[in-house]
Amino acid sequence: MNGLPNDIKGLVEVPDFSIYYLIGIASTLLILLTMLGVYLYRRFNSAEKRERESNLETLNSIDWSDSRESAYLVTEIGRKVASTDRSRAILDEVIEMLEPFKYRKSVNDIPEEIKVKFHLFCQVVENE
Repeated sequence: MNGLPNDIKGLVEVPDFSIYYLIGIASTLLILLTMLGVYLYRRFNSAEKRERESNLETLNSIDWSDSRESAYLVTEIGRKVASTDRSRAILDEVIEMLEPFKYRKSVNDIPEEIKVKFHLFCQVVENE
C-alpha cells in the first residue's frame, strides 16, 4: 500500500476572480465620483455667474434719486462684484467719495463726478 487512501485525489486549481472584481468596483466608483464632481462644479460655477450677472444688472440700474440708499447699495454690491486690483481701487475711490452721503439723515444729490467714476467702475467690472 502507498499510505494514501484510494479516495484522495490530487490538487485541483480553483479560478480566482477577486482581483477583477476589485478593479471593476474601484473603476466604477472612480467614474461615478468623477461624474459627481463635474456635476457639482458646473452647478455651483454657473450659480456664481448668475449671481454676478444679477449684481451687475442691479448696479447698472441704480436709482440715484435716493442718494443715501444708492450710496449703501453701491458699497454693498460693489464689494461683491469687484474682483481685480484695478476694480477694487476704483471702487475704493467711489466708496470714499460716497462716505458723506451715507451717515447723514438728509443729504444732497450725488454729484456727476461720482456718477462718472461709478460708471467707469461698472465698465471695468463688465470687461473682467
